[in-house]
Amino acid sequence: MTQVVGEFVKVDFKNKGKEEFTIELDIVTNELTLTVNGIVRNKIKIDDAESQFDRMLKIAKKKFLMIREIPKIQ
Repeated sequence: MTQVVGEFVKVDFKNKGKEEFTIELDIVTNELTLTVNGIVRNKIKIDDAESQFDRMLKIAKKKFLMIREIPKIQ
């Protein structure tokens, strides 16, 4: 499997150390697109794209809230 250099870069300091991932839903074409730091990493076309998008949103929200609730160890 070919590996792209971008897969090894963990933090892009040109962007002030910020990273971003986006999951985009295109209802017209029933496609979901995963974009990481402006680079399209995955694009799929499925029949139930809207319900899968909602499912991913719930998972991300749940994980985010779980991380927020973990007490910090000092």
